[in-house]
Amino acid sequence: MELFEILQAGMKGKDGKELDPTSSEVLESLLDALVDYQPYDLSFQQLRSKKNIVFKIQISTKRGKIPELIAKLFVTSGFERELEVLKRSQENALTVPQVIDAKEGVILMRFIEGNVLTDVVNETFSTTAIEQLAKWYYRFHDIHSLIKGDPRLRNFIYHNRILYGIDFEESRPGDWMEDLGGIAASLLDTRPIFHEAKQKLAWQLLDSYLDSAGLDRNEIIETHFQKTVANTLKETSRWRENKTIWTLAKKIESNGIPKK
Repeated sequence: MELFEILQAGMKGKDGKELDPTSSEVLESLLDALVDYQPYDLSFQQLRSKKNIVFKIQISTKRGKIPELIAKLFVTSGFERELEVLKRSQENALTVPQVIDAKEGVILMRFIEGNVLTDVVNETFSTTAIEQLAKWYYRFHDIHSLIKGDPRLRNFIYHNRILYGIDFEESRPGDWMEDLGGIAASLLDTRPIFHEAKQKLAWQLLDSYLDSAGLDRNEIIETHFQKTVANTLKETSRWRENKTIWTLAKKIESNGIPKK
């Protein structure tokens, strides 16, 4: 079945809300314009998305293959917000996917090659990657006066020693610690869970962010950080139905994250 036929037949986000069938026509018009209305072959793969519909697309024309694309079709109302975040990030040299075109609930972007940050950190315990992550978050907060939301390591791609943030459908006003404590929780709840090296990385993440912000770490910030990590882990344990993560959350709530 072709992509446009699948879209016209009807798709739903994870919350059960249906995608507007006209999104198929919008995407087709964006792709037609991209190839200058020449014939093309298309292959696609649906990717994971928390709320919306996302495809990785490969287009081939007589002139050859076009670099792989991401098409994000919005089931929710976050289209304008995400588009604004992407464009403003690009204008300020913050590493995010390049927007090719967008209209009426559909964003067409360049696909970013690389490894999800989850794998990079879990395999290498890279202090460099964590420092880049902290600086990326500080710049995002400084540029947008928003939090990114959905703080998971899988929402970052590491390619050629450059860190890219992806997926901004949950960006909103909020406390910067929601992002930082949340991403630290993501660091600690993936295998190897609560590894000693990861405990050190969690504190490095906080210190690197504070350095960028020109702030000093103190007891109030440490308490806020650890409380946010614990609360995020509790939320994760509920939707994953994972008792191990719940136990970890309670452990951090009682004893904190070891500092050595």
